[in-house]
Amino acid sequence: MVSKDPEIRDALKSCSTHFLLAGIYTVMTSILMLAFPLFIWNVYGRVLQSHSLATLAVLLTGFIIAILFRGVFGWLRNALLVRAATRIERRLSDRIVESLFERRASGRADIGSQALRDLDQFRRYVTGAGGHAVLDAPIGALFLGVLVILNVPLTVTALVAILIITALTVVDVRLTREKVSRSEQETLNSYGFLDANLPASEAIVGMGLTKGMLRKWHEMREPALDYQVYASSRSHAFDELISITRYVAQGVFIAVGAIEVINGTLNPGLMIAMLFIFNYAMAPFSRIISAWSGYPPVKQGLERLETLLKGTPKQTDDRMPLPRPDGELRVVQLSYVPPAQDRMILRNINFGLRPGESLGVVGLIGSGKTTLARCLVGALKPSGGSVRLDGNEIWDWCRHQGGAFVGYVPQSVGLLSATVAENIGRFGMFGEAEIVKAAQLAGVHDLIQKLPRGYDTRVGEGGHQLSGGQRQLIALARAVVGDPRFLVLDEPNSNLDGPGEEALTNCLNTLREGGTTTVLISHRPHLVRHLDKLLLLKDGALVSFGATEDVWSELGRPVVVKRGAALDEKQLEAPAANG
Repeated sequence: MVSKDPEIRDALKSCSTHFLLAGIYTVMTSILMLAFPLFIWNVYGRVLQSHSLATLAVLLTGFIIAILFRGVFGWLRNALLVRAATRIERRLSDRIVESLFERRASGRADIGSQALRDLDQFRRYVTGAGGHAVLDAPIGALFLGVLVILNVPLTVTALVAILIITALTVVDVRLTREKVSRSEQETLNSYGFLDANLPASEAIVGMGLTKGMLRKWHEMREPALDYQVYASSRSHAFDELISITRYVAQGVFIAVGAIEVINGTLNPGLMIAMLFIFNYAMAPFSRIISAWSGYPPVKQGLERLETLLKGTPKQTDDRMPLPRPDGELRVVQLSYVPPAQDRMILRNINFGLRPGESLGVVGLIGSGKTTLARCLVGALKPSGGSVRLDGNEIWDWCRHQGGAFVGYVPQSVGLLSATVAENIGRFGMFGEAEIVKAAQLAGVHDLIQKLPRGYDTRVGEGGHQLSGGQRQLIALARAVVGDPRFLVLDEPNSNLDGPGEEALTNCLNTLREGGTTTVLISHRPHLVRHLDKLLLLKDGALVSFGATEDVWSELGRPVVVKRGAALDEKQLEAPAANG
């Protein structure tokens, strides 16, 4: 199987020794398979005529030894293919999972765990049906060659049977290939529909939308079933036809052999032995036909893997480690256009922060605040311009070593399916002391201690259910663990009550005193009133940037800074009106 992706090709090349040795063992196994027809031939040709039990004992002993060695070589071949499958998995699985995270973070269509299922299907095929078919293909020709040596008419009979069965299989694949492909695609669409809407199950159940969702799901599922029924019906019909052809071929083979025996050109023992060799010759071609008919879904999965890997370039870890940053941020001509779209979300944004400075970002819904936050932490790659932390491009740097120095609380918190400690400690990036210190800094330590198992309580999907505010404070602790030099918070108070906001404010003040550069995005003026600088976004463009009190003055009217108060549209349009 040839792949266009160099990483997949490299994974297959890494198993070349396994496949080579497996091929050698296949040849040895196939040669030893001739022991049985040779045993029958000699029993009929020698033992039954000479009545020699000694000859029979020698033949039986040789046959048993040959079969034992055949079993050993067969076991070695399968063991090599299993190890090849494991190597392919290890070479590609990490890369695929990284690509899935990159794809999801960039806002592109989420294909979820389907990519890993595609990998499983691909490696099973390469080291299973597909690999065995490739290894066995020369063996079919080998057995046909043996038939040619023994008897030409029987060889012609076998060859005609193989050609007819191959032709039937080709017709079967051509008639059903499109339907199988459509069924596979419609099935994936229906799975994707469920995966995309399961996170909203609370709203679906609460508002009685289950029946509507089921109706929509059936509209997507029914075409897949229709295509599958059509393809399966055709395939089963051809399977029966091929099976009939195989039995008829064996009958014809015996009839031709009988004629050869009657004519005196073949002895009965050799005819029976050739019947077994004929079946041995048919087996590899049957495997090839079966592997070919099962190839279309594997090809589709391989194409999806190639698209995934091509869309997320591989990151290397061989760069020289950089020192802990001071936190100087420079955003130059930053622009962002989502994949496969023409609308620019961010347009030529320029600003900078000195180490330890704090910035508030405000703007109406849809102004590009969340997209800016994702670009600042490297979750999105800018379409133009750059985001640099201490002079280093953050999109590239965070993928190598900068993640430990950057904290981020996204708008959708998304705690990981793990323990509280694993969430805060970023899966082993930080130790127990730092985890507790971060929880205390975020004001969530006491809350965690009240959970069923404290820091060992499992949260996220399938874990202990937390309130929105609790999740947000744990996410804050995850962001501030390890004393980050650069912190981005996107609406960190959206689910917080009064004490929660107080804990957030205290945490921010402590970080500012410690020299952490902070960017806080919020609709609420009271959260950003004490920050050093303020940035106003409108329709993806920077409308105003400067000292917080100066930007408030630019708004042209006093801003009422009350807890819970939000900026209104008139306030945000004032700078544009003032020119």
